[in-house]
Amino acid sequence: MILIYKLINLFVNNLKNDLNYDLYVSSHLIQLDAHDNCKLINSNNDLSVTLVRLNIEKLGKCVVENADDSVNQHYLDSMSFNLRGLFLNRNQLRCLNESTALFRYFSFLNELCLVGNKISFISPHAFKFIGQNLRILNLNENFLDSIQNGLFVNLINLEQLDLNNNQIKYLNAKSFSGLRNLRFLDLKWNCLTRLDEFVFDELDRLESLNLSFNKIEHLKSSNLFKGLKSLTRLDLVGNRLEILENNIFAHLNRLSILNLNSNRLEVIFKHAFYGLDNLEILNFDFNRLSHINASQFRHLRLLKQLSFYNNRIEYLNDQDSKKDFIIELLDSLKHLSYLDPVSYTHLAGDSQMTLP
Repeated sequence: MILIYKLINLFVNNLKNDLNYDLYVSSHLIQLDAHDNCKLINSNNDLSVTLVRLNIEKLGKCVVENADDSVNQHYLDSMSFNLRGLFLNRNQLRCLNESTALFRYFSFLNELCLVGNKISFISPHAFKFIGQNLRILNLNENFLDSIQNGLFVNLINLEQLDLNNNQIKYLNAKSFSGLRNLRFLDLKWNCLTRLDEFVFDELDRLESLNLSFNKIEHLKSSNLFKGLKSLTRLDLVGNRLEILENNIFAHLNRLSILNLNSNRLEVIFKHAFYGLDNLEILNFDFNRLSHINASQFRHLRLLKQLSFYNNRIEYLNDQDSKKDFIIELLDSLKHLSYLDPVSYTHLAGDSQMTLP
């Protein structure tokens, strides 16, 4: 009896033999997980004709960077027409450039994952052979400290870019050039201290931006988020922000979620949230706020959730009345359904009020 396999998991082995003979799967195999089999991808195995997803983690950088020597060219050519997902996670790749052999064969890829390598440099031309169809690029957990100008310019249809857990210190106006269709950008757990005024100008279809757990101290310009016309979620958790100036979010009129938890916020200017006409969730937990005024939130007509948990709030509306503060909020914010049981650590307040 001949078995037809569509998904094979060969994790953590040391396979060397000819799998065509053993499995008889070359005309039906869709997904192959060959993680930790350093001798498997070689000239004797032609399991490629119908592969859609290929996971070859932990093969070692020699296999990936020198594919012309270690992988039969016919093997790669036959795979290239159907392969849509390529996972090269946790190899020992240190750089990607236009001569990285393996990428030359996969112009139809939709998803490329390079998680947990040691990549510290990517040439501006590294992705020129795979740019037209790529939708997801995952570079998490590498050693990138900068983004070369024009690096993503050929990735015209990219929708998701993951760069979290790198060492990126600076982004400029050309860092994301060409990414007109990008919808999700993850930059959390990097080393950013500031953002160039025009860094997001070309990302007019971006829906979610995660800048959490960087070292950003100041949002300096009201034009910083000017290009983000479609943004619905912005995460700035765990940075070093102390002040929110007037109009800093003025161009984000589609934003519905703004997370500012775990910063060092002490001052919020009166018009800091001007322009956030569709904001529904606003979180300030674990900051250093001592004074808030209901008028700062009055124009957030669609706000449903407002949270100040674990701050240092002493004054509300220039007085100590928690009741008056909540009444004024409710009068302005008709959709508000959750107001954090505010931890006014220094405020001798009224009894807790619950929202209707």
